[in-house]
Amino acid sequence: MIDGVELERIFIEKDVVMKTLYQFMEVKASFHSFPFVYDSRIRLKRPLLSKGEWFFDSFAIWNEKTKRLEEIKGLYSDVLLDEIKQLILKGMEEQK
Repeated sequence: MIDGVELERIFIEKDVVMKTLYQFMEVKASFHSFPFVYDSRIRLKRPLLSKGEWFFDSFAIWNEKTKRLEEIKGLYSDVLLDEIKQLILKGMEEQK
């Protein structure tokens, strides 16, 4: 599944269309998709003024052949992504 969660950065960005500020959390982790393990970069977001639930913004894995990150969020169900999000948040709590 996912392990080795490390916080990369937390930042704030404005959605100019929606005129809303969002807080983003970028993490790197090892993503296990049997039988392979991939380096991944995951970005979660939530409205800045709301300390509510985080949502997936992007989920990308490192492609060794092309030497770049490839977005894979659309390839997985919301149920699996929610489980991954919970593991990331749990990992962040353990690091505090």
